[in-house]
Amino acid sequence: MGRLNHLAIIPDGNRRWARKMNIFNEEEIYRKGAQRIKEIMEAVVESEIEFLTLWTSSLNNLKERSGKFYKAINRFYAKKFDELSKSKIFDEQNVKIQVVGEWKENLNDEAIVAIKKVVSATAENKKKPLQFLLAMMEQENGSWR
Repeated sequence: MGRLNHLAIIPDGNRRWARKMNIFNEEEIYRKGAQRIKEIMEAVVESEIEFLTLWTSSLNNLKERSGKFYKAINRFYAKKFDELSKSKIFDEQNVKIQVVGEWKENLNDEAIVAIKKVVSATAENKKKPLQFLLAMMEQENGSWR
């Protein structure tokens, strides 16, 4: 059996898990999930796995939720991508961060600036691409955009 080359993760069920844990604050729900994702990202960066893709949010998730959720998720993305831009592990491990999807059209300015900052800061890195799928939507023909 060969080694694992590409790991793709679709974190699903945050709200279901949170309800079971009696957590109802949107930001707290995503903060707990982000901590687990951070641990996974760091482990993958230091492993033999060459590619990591994280599906962070569908377009429907951003468009069909309440205004409260939309504000919380934008604050969350702004904070977490800002933290990523300050993390030294990506430069030390030569990780290039890419963000794919309709995020520029669907997030607020603060989140967009934070995402662009980390993408720009790691643009020259070549070793291990880390892709975030953000504001992605499946079309009827099965292709992704």
